[in-house]
Amino acid sequence: MPNTTRISRKRKELFAQYATAAGNLYGVISMDELVAVFNRYEDEKTDAEELRLGLERLLKTDGDALDYSLFEDLVTGPDFLPSLAVDRHNAKIVRQEQSGKPRYLPDKAEFLRYAADDYLEPQKPYDDLAAYIHKHKLTQRGAGIGDVEGDLLDFREMIQNEDMSAASELEFFQERGYELGDDIDALNAFLRKLMDVHNNTRLFQNNGFTPNEAWKEFAHLREAPPGTMLKPPFAEPEEEVFAKVGRNDLCPCGSGLKYKKCHGSDTSPQNKLSAADTEYFYRLWYGVLAYVNQKYNLTPSVQRDLERNNYKTIDASKIQRPRDRVWETPELIGEYIETGGAKLTADDRVILRDWENNCVQGRFVLMKHLKDYSVFLRFDEEEECALYGVIGLMNSIERLFPRERLPQMVEAVLLPFKGKIIHDSLIASYDMSYGLGAREMFEESYAEQLATAGIVTALEG
Repeated sequence: MPNTTRISRKRKELFAQYATAAGNLYGVISMDELVAVFNRYEDEKTDAEELRLGLERLLKTDGDALDYSLFEDLVTGPDFLPSLAVDRHNAKIVRQEQSGKPRYLPDKAEFLRYAADDYLEPQKPYDDLAAYIHKHKLTQRGAGIGDVEGDLLDFREMIQNEDMSAASELEFFQERGYELGDDIDALNAFLRKLMDVHNNTRLFQNNGFTPNEAWKEFAHLREAPPGTMLKPPFAEPEEEVFAKVGRNDLCPCGSGLKYKKCHGSDTSPQNKLSAADTEYFYRLWYGVLAYVNQKYNLTPSVQRDLERNNYKTIDASKIQRPRDRVWETPELIGEYIETGGAKLTADDRVILRDWENNCVQGRFVLMKHLKDYSVFLRFDEEEECALYGVIGLMNSIERLFPRERLPQMVEAVLLPFKGKIIHDSLIASYDMSYGLGAREMFEESYAEQLATAGIVTALEG
């Protein structure tokens, strides 16, 4: 029998404001914990039943405009989408990391500022990093500070979601075209700025505390059982991360490569698209999706983001319907080409025709992460086995599916792009683990394909 409890629009919107702020600050929080947060700040108290009901009702009427999600007994922010198995898995990992740790609870006005997804606090380390980048002319991207600010918001998101090393944080900027050079002193100076940002970023795993705050204020947790132990801040700012190394010495980042072939040059592993090619891919792909979405009136709320190529901020779940329609009928890409007119160059048309005719879609086992690509084993009873070397888009595939989770069964669409194989931006994973027998079967198939046909690294007609 449906619950007929009346909840005013104003109160539902207040619930949503708290859910959004909590999602942005903590990443994921239980319904009971959100009730406690709400009741800490509000005079008119609530309980789990009313809060859930209000949030669910608002999702039904205003879902496309909201940045929180619900699944099981959890409320999550935009970094965790219940429609994606990998996000559900990662949300549960964050919950394990939060276990036993106190919660960061600022005053009410400050807490509610986190309802804006671009709110930064502490902001000074980010401002200092932006000023350093511009002072030393480390990037030529764009005419003003806007591009750098966008990169720093993405950088914050990566810090919150990933266990990053000094090397991987440096790579983030190198891969976006920042001109860092190979001078060790300059590199260390830049890294110290990155450390200051990292150590003063509010982390989901710390229930909103920064690494510096957590390490100083909750020393009693340092020796606690696994799952609650606090990691120390990310290196001390005065400590040099890259020592004085020769160009032929092993790179301190631990890659196993010589410094001149790793962080001393721009020849680091090419397991994802460059920033320019990422922008190009999404311009073509979102053009197709915008055409199909409008033609069939699938998800109107996402049309403007598709047309503006807002790939850095778009909710991936909202492109699911037009994306699925494209791959149900790849000929729609041909339709788009014919209607694209002057918007499409000759190169654009060649790439789009390749997608229409040479895409590979189906079920795969993600087997390994190599230096230049991740290896997908085609595992579909209706298709022949094959190994594909696939690179990521904005992020390497390894960052989406860490090594410790392999092998991983996934559904994906592989596409040719400038002589390499990429995916179409959505990879659905099966939330399951495999026993010894299944793992041996996957490894045998991998070894057999590697010996007979090798790894396919380009899709051709």
